[in-house]
Amino acid sequence: MKIIYIRKKKTFDNIANGKKTIECRKLSNFMKEINKKEIIIFKHDGSNNEIRAIVNEIIIYDNFKNLFKNENIKKILCKAYNVDDALDIYSVYYNKKTLNKSAICLKFIICNNICQ
Repeated sequence: MKIIYIRKKKTFDNIANGKKTIECRKLSNFMKEINKKEIIIFKHDGSNNEIRAIVNEIIIYDNFKNLFKNENIKKILCKAYNVDDALDIYSVYYNKKTLNKSAICLKFIICNNICQ
């Protein structure tokens, strides 16, 4: 099981309540090692709270803009209304050069009580 850390409590809460069902990150070696049907753990930075989920789909995009064009933005970022909003929010985490590189999209289902 791999741990994915979530910085913002609101984002963590949106995962817990099922509003956020897609996690998107830059395509790193760590993210490449996650497999379909693998159990992942979301942990909120600064607390012991965690959520277990199973990855049911993995999609790699050539950049974040294409990712946001092709995915349901509301399942990634509950506050974003369009691709530009999503890119603005992600620019807090990644610089422009990184946003133009490959990105990975993990679609997941919460399984706290049934997966170990």
